[in-house]
Amino acid sequence: NARIYEAEHENATILQEAQLTLPAKIKGIRFGTLYKSATKTARVGGDFFDIFEMRGNDVGILIGDISGKGIRAATLTTLVKSTVKALAFEYSNPSEVLERANKVLITSFESSSFATLIYGILNTESGEVTLSFAGHPPALVRKASGEVEAHDARSALLGAFPEVSCGRVTFTLSAGDSLFLYTDGMIEARRDDQELFGVERLSESLANCKARSAEETPICLFKAAEEWAGGSLDDDCAILAVTLEV
Repeated sequence: NARIYEAEHENATILQEAQLTLPAKIKGIRFGTLYKSATKTARVGGDFFDIFEMRGNDVGILIGDISGKGIRAATLTTLVKSTVKALAFEYSNPSEVLERANKVLITSFESSSFATLIYGILNTESGEVTLSFAGHPPALVRKASGEVEAHDARSALLGAFPEVSCGRVTFTLSAGDSLFLYTDGMIEARRDDQELFGVERLSESLANCKARSAEETPICLFKAAEEWAGGSLDDDCAILAVTLEV
């Protein structure tokens, strides 16, 4: 049993690491990431992110969280990521991509499985961003001035219902502005009194974070949530930060 567990754990870790591998560089943007396993119980989960070049000056941006842990979650992560990316090159509307992805996932997920996602397109020339949401926490934008904005579109999660409608938002980044996507392990970090870190405190941490680069800020944000929770998190955390180059 111990050998079987170790083998499954190793396979799940390899699968998950594959989901966190990004290009070294993409013209017009800088980006940084962070992934942390929960410090208590979770070792391998279903958190993932991706960023990839598309047609013209468009860049695809994806972050998601699959329910569950271990080899099952890691396997579903591979399915979700590959499905969304394949559809992204066929359909230009991010909401349509997620809605069509749901039709694929509903046939593959168990009844207890589901996924939350944000998929969007950033045009590196115009700075226009279109994000579509599937049950995922709000996206945050830190302007070059330091002001922080939240963008959200309430939508159902994927893999749970045969038909879903995924809302979307569109906004424009200026040079030096940064987009931050994260999984719910960040905002659900709890203190001993069970109070959540929450989106508002995450936004405040982003505004107050001395680190300004896309590469450094995810670490700053994670440390703020970790400190709030007394140094211990109960869920995995993933952060993807993208800055439009000056």
